[in-house]
Amino acid sequence: MECIGSAALHASYSHLQVRNRVPLGHEAESGGDPKHQFTLRTQLDLVKNVELDAFFRHIDKLPGLKVASYQTLDLRLAWKPKSNMELSVIGQNLLQSHHQEFAPELIPTMPVQIQRGVFGRFTLRF
Repeated sequence: MECIGSAALHASYSHLQVRNRVPLGHEAESGGDPKHQFTLRTQLDLVKNVELDAFFRHIDKLPGLKVASYQTLDLRLAWKPKSNMELSVIGQNLLQSHHQEFAPELIPTMPVQIQRGVFGRFTLRF
């Protein structure tokens, strides 16, 4: 196995503060957007034809929607035996079994829970 050593690292942070001018006695902010978000993404070439990608996210709570903050991690391990062929294993939301990302505001329906998932993928390009 020949080691390539190629890597890329990307980080981002955002701070969101919404201020609305509304009449006295009315709600000024819905709390429907996260105040803090942080992401960290890396792409590594482990060896000549094997790649590892990781994507970590921290999303702050949504107090107006009663959604808790969460952290999650996605991973992808891919083997490319030929330039047009890829076999990969992908894991999504690996840090907990599920988390809520939003809650419906207008229509009273059940909030969606994002589940952990692991799956394989075969890609052939021609």
